[in-house]
Amino acid sequence: MKENFKTLNADSEHQILFVFAGVRRILNRMAVEKFKAINLGFQQAIILRELVFENTPTSTELALKTTTDPAALSRIISSLEKKGFLKRKNMKEDRRSWSLECTASGKTIAEQVNTIYEEIDDLLKESLSQKEQGEFVHLLRKIADFLTKKEIYDKRKSES
Repeated sequence: MKENFKTLNADSEHQILFVFAGVRRILNRMAVEKFKAINLGFQQAIILRELVFENTPTSTELALKTTTDPAALSRIISSLEKKGFLKRKNMKEDRRSWSLECTASGKTIAEQVNTIYEEIDDLLKESLSQKEQGEFVHLLRKIADFLTKKEIYDKRKSES
């Protein structure tokens, strides 16, 4: 099913949100289809890539960096462990947290995940000039920074 952006009202006060959500759905569908080919779910791919390329060795750090619920993360880690892509060890300091280590086959699959990300990124770049790419990334980071600060501010405000 193709996403239909023509249904968006150009005068909508929420246009940025709707367009962003529509693009996100398209990108997720593309990634999910590609991940199926290597026998991974979307969240599994994110977790495995984060573990290998971003050097996030504990389950606690992984949950924070990927904004994954700890219970869901535990299930994802178990499934990756059953597939032979990673090993986990209990941390002596905190029994609720694990040290995670990718196996050789996990690293190979993570490389494939990274290649999929690069393919999708290259596809996105086809629609923008070099200058537009820089501006787009700048604006996304600006929005992310603002929302992160706003979320932290709102949490503090509600705790007062």
